[in-house]
Amino acid sequence: TCHTRMSRIFFDPTKIPSELIMMQMTTYAMPGVREAYENRMHGMMELEAARPFRIRERLDQIKVPTLVVLGKQDPRIKDYNKAVEVAKELPKGTLVSFDKSGHLPHIEHPQKFNQLVKDFIKK
Repeated sequence: TCHTRMSRIFFDPTKIPSELIMMQMTTYAMPGVREAYENRMHGMMELEAARPFRIRERLDQIKVPTLVVLGKQDPRIKDYNKAVEVAKELPKGTLVSFDKSGHLPHIEHPQKFNQLVKDFIKK
């Protein structure tokens, strides 16, 4: 089940590390994890309670350098072009898109991702 779920968010399901599946299975088996997940989901659905924590309308107020990394084939991004436009609202934002990558570019392209982050931090 964990592998099937992960295969939906990877561009290339053959790149799913077995360690990631084992980590998920171990985490999901811990006491209280299901309740914590359900609480988090319910909390995100409480729009008024979550409103103070939403930043979408306030991206222009983020004044620090910000790295935004997207997988071009991320199935969780409904409109890739919209995501690119939103990222442009960050005054000091840098957007990097990984081709042939789903929701987890740091796992699908670890060397490229790690170098990108190192270079960004050095600036």
